[in-house]
Amino acid sequence: MHEYNILDIERITGAKSLQIDAPDARIRFLAIDSRRLVAPAETLFFAMRGAKHDGHGFVAAAYSTGVRHFLVEDAGCINTMPGANVLQSSNPRAALQALGAHHRARFDVPVIGITGSNGKTMVKEWLYQVLAPDVYIVRSPGSYNSQVGVPLSVWAMELAHELAIFEAGISTVGEMARLAEIIKPTFGLFTNMGTAHAEGFANDAEKVAEKMLLFESADCLLYCADYGLIEESARQWAKQKPGRSLLSWSVSPNPGCNLVEFDAGDLPNSTRVQVGTDVFHIPFADAASRENAVHVWLAALQMGANPDALCVRMAALTPVAMRLELKAGINGCRLINDAYNNDLAALRIALQFARQQEPEA
Repeated sequence: MHEYNILDIERITGAKSLQIDAPDARIRFLAIDSRRLVAPAETLFFAMRGAKHDGHGFVAAAYSTGVRHFLVEDAGCINTMPGANVLQSSNPRAALQALGAHHRARFDVPVIGITGSNGKTMVKEWLYQVLAPDVYIVRSPGSYNSQVGVPLSVWAMELAHELAIFEAGISTVGEMARLAEIIKPTFGLFTNMGTAHAEGFANDAEKVAEKMLLFESADCLLYCADYGLIEESARQWAKQKPGRSLLSWSVSPNPGCNLVEFDAGDLPNSTRVQVGTDVFHIPFADAASRENAVHVWLAALQMGANPDALCVRMAALTPVAMRLELKAGINGCRLINDAYNNDLAALRIALQFARQQEPEA
C-alpha cells in the first residue's frame, strides 16, 4: 500500500499549510464525500465546491468521524480541530488532479485508457472479466471517469498491479488534456462516436479531436473504422509520432482493418462473432454488446491473453450493473435498466434490446 504524509501532499499540490499537527501521519486514502470513508484517520478529505453541494459544509462531519487530513479552499470552514492537518488551495480539484498525475508517474505498467461516447464502462468491466484470472488489475470503480473520478481511480494504483484500465469521460473542450496527463495510457481504446454531451462541442469533429487527446502518450490505438471521424483522426494520430500503431476493425472490407462478421448464436440472445479468422461467442445479441465485445477481444489479445482461454471467457461474459440489465417487473412486465446512459443513441440501443426480449409467439 502506498503512503504519503501531509508534507508530501503540500509539496506535490503546491497547497499552503494552515495547520500541521501530525506531519508524519500516513495518508493512504482520498475522499470527497464524508459518507464514504474507509479508514478516516488515514484519509485526506478534499473540500470541493460543486453545482449542488459545497464540500466545506461537510468538513466538521468528516472530522467527527475521524478524518485528520484536509485540503480546503475556504479557510473559514476550519474551526478548532486539534490533531488535524489542514492545507489550503485556490483550486482543490486541480490539487487532486496534480496528486493523481504524480502518483501515476510512479508506475511503469501497461495502462489502457478508454474513451468514447458509449461503452466505456462496459468495455472496461469486460476486459477485467477476461483478463483478471491471469493479471492483477486496477481499474476505475464504476463510472469514475470525470475530472474528479479519474484521479481518485488512479490513486488506487499499487506496486503489485500488472495492468491498469481507466476510462475518461468529458462534456466539453479543455477537459481531456487534464485527464490525459493523469492517466497517461500506453494503449488507447476509442469505443465509438455518439450524441452524448453534444452541447459541449461546436461539432462532432471537435468532440472527436478533444477525445483523441487522451492518447498522446499511447503507442497503440484500438477503434472501429466504421466511425468515419474516428478513422480520420486515428490516421492523423498515427502519423504524428514514429512508432505509433493502429489496431482497427470494420464490418465492411477495409484495408488494414480486421474484418468482423456477426451471426446469430446457437443459444437465444447470443452472437457468433468472427474477427478475421478468429471465432468466439458472446451471450448477448444487442448491437452495443457486439461492438463492445470486439473491442474486448482485440484489446485482450493485445495484452497477451491466450486465445483459447479468451474464447471460453467471452462466452461467459456477464452484464454490468445498470447497463442493459433485464429485470422482472410486476404483472409480467420486464424492465430494462440502462441508468448509466442518457443520450438518444443509448436509448435506441436499449429499445432494440427490449424488442429482442419479446417472447416468441
